[in-house]
Amino acid sequence: MMIQSLKKLGIRLICLDRPGFGLSPLPDRTILDWAKDVLEVADNLGIQHFSVMGVSGGGAFAAGCAYQLPDRVLSAALISSTTPFQGGKPPKSMLKKNN
Repeated sequence: MMIQSLKKLGIRLICLDRPGFGLSPLPDRTILDWAKDVLEVADNLGIQHFSVMGVSGGGAFAAGCAYQLPDRVLSAALISSTTPFQGGKPPKSMLKKNN
């Protein structure tokens, strides 16, 4: 059903694995390296401009792609996303106690 809705809207959805996930054989790459993969796929498919979307841990990769490819990326959607925190923990200002 989702694919039919996307087609009606003229949206072409292409999903790439993050480095080190799924079938990706390159685990030691950085968030910013993923933009090179996206660029290679877009170039091979003849796609000049595109949007990127990242869900959960993929949000940082989508943001990095938008940062690395500002002339190609029209928009970036980060869904339920987070970014890596320096030292591995979020700052105390982001933590809220549950009542």
